[in-house]
Amino acid sequence: MAKQRPAHERALISSFHPQWRMRVAATTEQGASMLSLIIGILIICVVGAICFWVIDKFVNESRLAGLLKLLVGLVCLAAILQRLLPLAGINWL
Repeated sequence: MAKQRPAHERALISSFHPQWRMRVAATTEQGASMLSLIIGILIICVVGAICFWVIDKFVNESRLAGLLKLLVGLVCLAAILQRLLPLAGINWL
């Protein structure tokens, strides 16, 4: 029966293993890209909400306000889909 190494030695060896480094780097890059995606979507939502507020505040005609809100909503939706669809493998938008 082979002699087993202590746990602290196995941890030290596994931290220098090249595949372990690649896994850590991959998860770090994925986390950073996901955080960037979430921040981008949040910025789009905030800008859309500000546009809705400006439309409510300064547009007097209800039909025009409704059309502008619809336009802002569609533009925000398209911008969010543009960021989300590549994660699903759809790159045509």
